[in-house]
Amino acid sequence: MKPISILVFLFACSATFSQTYSPITVTGKRLSIGYHQMGAPYPTHSFYELIGTDTIINETSYKKLLSSDFNNEFSPEYQLVGFIRETEERKVYLRDIDGVEGLYYDYYIEEGDTLDFYNPFLKDLYDEILPSYGNDTLCIVESVFFETTDDTTRKCYTVRAFGENSLAPEIFIEGVGSLSGHQNCGMYKFFALVGSGVSLLCADFEETAIYHNELYSDCFITDKKDFLRVNETNIYPNPCKSKFSIYNYDSKFHKISVYNIYGELLIETDYTNETSFDVNKLETGTYIIKIQTEKNIYSEKLIISR
Repeated sequence: MKPISILVFLFACSATFSQTYSPITVTGKRLSIGYHQMGAPYPTHSFYELIGTDTIINETSYKKLLSSDFNNEFSPEYQLVGFIRETEERKVYLRDIDGVEGLYYDYYIEEGDTLDFYNPFLKDLYDEILPSYGNDTLCIVESVFFETTDDTTRKCYTVRAFGENSLAPEIFIEGVGSLSGHQNCGMYKFFALVGSGVSLLCADFEETAIYHNELYSDCFITDKKDFLRVNETNIYPNPCKSKFSIYNYDSKFHKISVYNIYGELLIETDYTNETSFDVNKLETGTYIIKIQTEKNIYSEKLIISR
């Protein structure tokens, strides 16, 4: 290909991406966040994060970042928790009420790049629990990929924090943000906190869904009894180091499948009597365990931490 042709091709690609780019900071975009209490594989509570209206701080334009109360799906009450802004370079910054700001998202990041991530909503973690991180979390971009849903193609990328405390990568989606939401991004992945967790269940804009987490059937959880009846299988210990066990209320299980967070099948084994399974060959991270029984198929999240 001649040099002039290469330039034309690159310009065309750039124009295409700029035309279809979906910003995160649009008033009315809403994330539904599920909270996993005490490491439960299925969320026990839900709340919303909402991008609010414009505001000016020190001559810089921001959007208000609002958070709702728990378990209130149809008439939630929101409170101001901070601010969010997106630059012309397609970088997104979070700012807390006290004025602390940090880089949250960078659209133009590529595989192998580093990212000086900082979530100001986790300031106490940086200052008190893990002061060795300093003013930010240095992350490495592990992968960049594109996903198409409803005829819309969005750029996605995963980043993992350097250091022994990093548990799993964070996943970011163009036009949506982190799969941990805005306020909690990095808390349970970069800082390796265990015992609880968060998951993005759904995202919507102007009453139109723009993301739905396939691991969960519901976009909002309001009744603990509902998921307890559906989710009758328990994996323990979770997190585990080399082996995990399954307790099933339903019946004997026939097939165990292990997937990574990208949906790639890693292990598939037929079992009928065993209750303990070896995952010593898998790396530290988050996995999805699918369990097929005589009556149902269950999905559970497993964390391997060494």
